[in-house]
Amino acid sequence: MAILRNIKKFICILILCMWIVPASYASGNGWKKNDSVGVRFICRFEEDIMEVAKADIEGMQKAIMLMQFLASAQRCVLLQSLVHFKVKEVVMGYTDFKKKNSVVLKVYNVNDESFEGFVIAHEIPKDIGI
Repeated sequence: MAILRNIKKFICILILCMWIVPASYASGNGWKKNDSVGVRFICRFEEDIMEVAKADIEGMQKAIMLMQFLASAQRCVLLQSLVHFKVKEVVMGYTDFKKKNSVVLKVYNVNDESFEGFVIAHEIPKDIGI
């Protein structure tokens, strides 16, 4: 039962991780350098987030298990609350297991530009506005 509860909690956290909205959303310009990004899961190294992206293409269960492993191995961090970072660059785009466009972003800490990491976010279509 505890494992099921933890899996449900992690799924909710994963969904929150994917609900990332940039400051430029209203303008409909997609992800750009210096957009503000709310982050719940971040990896220090590009190869770790690329493994998560690969797992995200294959299925939610695989992605969740990998995220749990990377967090427990202290290679990535599951943040307790939403932390804002700035986009440094779009690393790559891909289509996730739900057939939604997603992107890997390189981000930096607003308060300490020397801290950089990598996150996954949904791609914001360029033709959408609020």
